[in-house]
Amino acid sequence: MAATPMAETPDTALGIEYWNSQPASIDGVLGGFGEGSLPRVDALGSRLFLLHLRPELCTVPSSLKSLSPLPGAAEKRFRALDVGAGVGRVTAEVLLPLVHDAVVVEPVTNFVNEALTRSTSWRGIPDATKSATIIQGTLQAFDPACPIRLPEATLLGRVGRSLPEDQWSLEDVSGFDIVWCQWCLGHLSDPDLVAFFKRAQAALRPGGRSLIIVKENLCSEPDAVARASYDPEDSSLTRSDALFKDLFKKAGLTLIREQIQEGFEAGLYPVKMHVLYNFSSCLNIDPRFTTGTHYNDNHIAERNGPGYPCTGGEKK
Repeated sequence: MAATPMAETPDTALGIEYWNSQPASIDGVLGGFGEGSLPRVDALGSRLFLLHLRPELCTVPSSLKSLSPLPGAAEKRFRALDVGAGVGRVTAEVLLPLVHDAVVVEPVTNFVNEALTRSTSWRGIPDATKSATIIQGTLQAFDPACPIRLPEATLLGRVGRSLPEDQWSLEDVSGFDIVWCQWCLGHLSDPDLVAFFKRAQAALRPGGRSLIIVKENLCSEPDAVARASYDPEDSSLTRSDALFKDLFKKAGLTLIREQIQEGFEAGLYPVKMHVLYNFSSCLNIDPRFTTGTHYNDNHIAERNGPGYPCTGGEKK
């Protein structure tokens, strides 16, 4: 792979300062694109993609569901982590409709406080069948393996399902079935992103079906050179597909599926979903994920499809 052209390094304080100046709303976290079709198209694409990967999460009769459910699947509570979560849009519209418990992590004060306020009406929260845990902290310091046990992370609250405090302590270190990273990783430098990926994969639950999903803007790659584009407005990077894959490799992750998000208006950056796992850490891998190192869906190679603009998109 050719050398990566140099780009500015994101400044965490500047990024937080910028986003604290934006409205704590869907439109605010989406950089002014929250009033049109984009939020609905994005959430639908994410849910369908996740159901394709984990059909047992489907809550209605579906041909996606296995005729022979995995042992213990009916009793299992599925747990997801939503990082750089803004006001909790992805948790509310993608994760909690499918999983039982979600942990929301966001560094920007006005966004995370709004997420806490909104969380009382999320799916499964009013009837206490599901739970949401709201944490304020940066991904540079956050450790998914022990979400609230480090001084850099502040637990703001839990809503929904109630447990005794000692059981919550066990839940906090029980790991995740899904780690969802969307429109936020541009605020981490390359070394910080590799370090976060390593911590995230250590927090995946065993069994061969726990995944890290990265959904981010992609910049172009002239001459197939891995690169990043720096946005001084919010001090963030938009990385190319090749650069992301280089960082996945450095973190010891294997790319098992990738897909472009369809349906966004023309003229915006492409947005791609990458599904990642560390196969070397798992002794019982789902056979659906062993038929090849990479999956390639929806004609993802070199295209100028719809996507999200560089200057927005829940980048924290």
